[in-house]
Amino acid sequence: MEILVMVSIHEAEARRHHFGLLKEAYIRLVDVENNREILRYDLDQEFGNCTEVEFGKLYIEDGEWHFMASGMGTNTGLQAYVDKYV
Repeated sequence: MEILVMVSIHEAEARRHHFGLLKEAYIRLVDVENNREILRYDLDQEFGNCTEVEFGKLYIEDGEWHFMASGMGTNTGLQAYVDKYV
């Protein structure tokens, strides 16, 4: 089992938006046990021209959860991600 973690701008093409237009936009993964930030992507700086970002994947291996960061930005739209994984 794996869970894809991604972020997308709603109606980005129609609204002519991308992450570079946002100020201080970020996504992060936090360990709630100790409130420690594990991973953070600054969307406005690292993915300025993108409308979607695949943050990473949570997956189970040998009965334990793991996270694999991917950090891939695209301009393909949310439906492209749905089509890729369904």
